Amino acid sequence: MPNSTFYKQCPCCKNQPLKQTQYQHQEVDVCTDCGGLWFEGGELEASYADQQQQHSLKGNIGDYVGCSDRSCPDCQHPLETFKIIDNFDVEIDLCTQCNGVWIDKDELKEVERTPHLRSAMIELNKTNNFASYIFQFITQMPVEYNIKPRNFPIVTVSLIVLNLCIFFVSLSGVIDEETLSKSLVMDPIYFADAPWTLISYQFLHGSWLHILGNMYFLYVIGDNLEDALGKTTYLLLYLFFGIVGGLAFYAIHLGEMAPMVGASGAIAGLFGVYLMLFKKAKLSFMFIVYQARLPAWAYFLIWLGINVYGFVASSEGVAWSAHIGGFIAGLIAGKIYYSKVMKNNPVIAFINDNEINLASNK
Repeated sequence: MPNSTFYKQCPCCKNQPLKQTQYQHQEVDVCTDCGGLWFEGGELEASYADQQQQHSLKGNIGDYVGCSDRSCPDCQHPLETFKIIDNFDVEIDLCTQCNGVWIDKDELKEVERTPHLRSAMIELNKTNNFASYIFQFITQMPVEYNIKPRNFPIVTVSLIVLNLCIFFVSLSGVIDEETLSKSLVMDPIYFADAPWTLISYQFLHGSWLHILGNMYFLYVIGDNLEDALGKTTYLLLYLFFGIVGGLAFYAIHLGEMAPMVGASGAIAGLFGVYLMLFKKAKLSFMFIVYQARLPAWAYFLIWLGINVYGFVASSEGVAWSAHIGGFIAGLIAGKIYYSKVMKNNPVIAFINDNEINLASNK
């Protein structure tokens, strides 16, 4: 039989009595000295349900750490220490006799987010499926593994639809070549008379391969960034990165006739923000026929190296300077917005924390 609340003692402070308190509409016991909480069997799961989160403690408990030197306040059985979930170095003390749980004060916030965190980590650590393999084998394009966005990415999808619509219009011949070249395409020769081309060039593309590649990468990283940054900030940053990329191109090609189109500068900026905010995200790559998972930063490092080489070698046909300019702007923006995004997205903050250990399986 459990003791009455009056006789329950703190497992951490030993002789300090526990007092009843309210937590997520559950009556639990708290130590007024160390601030730790004692949940009787089922109370922790009930607190998750009160927050509209589903989580079975016993069904999803992490690795066994060892026997604790603390005792159960209810039945005095020695507590045993477990990780709250696998690959997350936050520990709880569990009574395997009465299923009570002791949580230290400094770990309560992490435990509160466990259902969301577990769901995100499952997504990050999931294995590649056959459909993913076939897609990458055919396209040789990377596939993202990251936290699923909480909301439908309406801005990202709208940008993709708008780009595709404008591409179809440009193919139809409705807009004559002179209007395109002098009033819509970004060209250092005409820029002084048409500064709005810093915006318009971002929605023009030169070929099917050009637009499909850009739109694919926009969707791969855009849904998560839109969710993390907020729709308005995301859209403004997208346009801003395109402007910075256009200005970088203009500065390098000043006085030259060098028409440029495409969303690459804006998307390069999103690459930079993504790299800063989703530090532990992984991308799946296809090396000829071998599919492997690598950190996202490795892909962006390779991508940046290719762009720097192209810029130094003065390779024609690609706006290397726009890519580099947009990417640098994205890194700076990611640094500026990091604290705000982490505050508003605690699951992302937890995953970025060094205590999170992500699997490296294919």
